[in-house]
Amino acid sequence: MNTKISYPLPVSWDRKVNVDNVTTLKIYVDEKHSFIARNFNVFSNYVLSFNNTAKIEKWRSRCDMTFYQNQLNFAVWCASAGCGVSTQHLNTSHNLLSSVFKFHIYYQVRKILQAMSCPIPGESIFNSSNNNINMMVYKKLCNEFNISADSDFRYKGGNNGGLGTMYNYFPGRGYAPLTYAYDPSVYQFIDQSTATIMKIDYITQSDGLEGWKQFILEKSHGFTRAGVIRIDDSIRTYVYCVLGSQAQTRSNIIESLECQQNFVDLLELSVKSLFSMPESIAKYQDAITSTSARINYAVGIGLYMIPADLALNVGVVHRYNNNLVIADENTELGENEDINRTTITTTVKTKSAHALHKSTRQQHAKARRSPEIAAGVSILVFIMFLFFSSR
Repeated sequence: MNTKISYPLPVSWDRKVNVDNVTTLKIYVDEKHSFIARNFNVFSNYVLSFNNTAKIEKWRSRCDMTFYQNQLNFAVWCASAGCGVSTQHLNTSHNLLSSVFKFHIYYQVRKILQAMSCPIPGESIFNSSNNNINMMVYKKLCNEFNISADSDFRYKGGNNGGLGTMYNYFPGRGYAPLTYAYDPSVYQFIDQSTATIMKIDYITQSDGLEGWKQFILEKSHGFTRAGVIRIDDSIRTYVYCVLGSQAQTRSNIIESLECQQNFVDLLELSVKSLFSMPESIAKYQDAITSTSARINYAVGIGLYMIPADLALNVGVVHRYNNNLVIADENTELGENEDINRTTITTTVKTKSAHALHKSTRQQHAKARRSPEIAAGVSILVFIMFLFFSSR
């Protein structure tokens, strides 16, 4: 782990980034078993289209952070390159490890957008070209991830430096692309073309459907300072959502659709609530304690460890010494059989069979003597009554 390391913004835009869907997440509970968590898709409504000069100039003049595309690019860069998380982590052959890091990308993107008060697609106040953003929080996040607030988070792949491809309507052909470079003095949004100006109907980022993937780091040389804190937060939330949903429903998450939906609900609650670090740690520990899971799986050096088996085993009563465990240089990535092997057992004191038999005989003898004692007391009281009456 090198907390002084940092990673630049992308400078080329033709990379093929092999990353699975990070919205519909395949959540692994161990190396073999998983379930599908369908979450809100914040990566839709990404492509920008332009039908007036003012909007084009707004995009071209600078990185205007009211464009949702720029907000999402920033959040993806923070969750990936800003943390030191790359496609190496997302596509590792360790299923549980890959699952945690894909969860990290989605969860931190959502948290960053939530912190900046950015509406997401589907919300009534969402506006792809004039979306709300808290710029003070944005600048604070830039400080956290050690990047200038004036950095350029525009997607610049495809035609015209990211602006997109011009389209015009042709009778009998419909809308067709124009393969020329955009020049505002030549191509304009007018009703009819002239001798010097050509009419265009709109410009759209035809090649930018997954442009946000260009902001995912290709190769990591270690986690950043901000990354260690953010990844630990994602690890705690992953464990809390998987184990917590099972603890609340008392059912195995692989087998219960209700439990799987509860996972999605807990994830959404964690995004919206923006729990503090102490609250996050407490939820992580409570989830482990309530399900008796064993912490023995390393996500990364210097990061929180997690249970290698996150499925609830109903009826298991073993409890492990699950104090917070941080993986060090001697810890292997993935499951570590030698870590946290000691179980904590509770002893219930019971009487021996001989003692129990002796106690039972004493109780029976006492019970048999009770009527005889009661009769003796009654006779004694009657004699004393006669004695004092005769006087």
